Amino acid sequence: MDRTALVSLGNQVVVIGLDGKLRVLTEGQQPRPGEVVVTSTDVGPLDLNVQLTQEQGSKDVTDDVLQIISAIE
Repeated sequence: MDRTALVSLGNQVVVIGLDGKLRVLTEGQQPRPGEVVVTSTDVGPLDLNVQLTQEQGSKDVTDDVLQIISAIE
């Protein structure tokens, strides 16, 4: 995943690591396979885009995450 394709949060790209902890990507650093990149827009709090980083690109898992959030609510 090209870093320029990632939407930053507060000028930082934040990922959920394999250990479940949040980390900030430094300039030029890419998310590792298996990490989750969550981005949002200014439209609303649940207007999310969730990508699972894989060896060959990323997979959009936004709908799965939104279904989980709906089930919890």
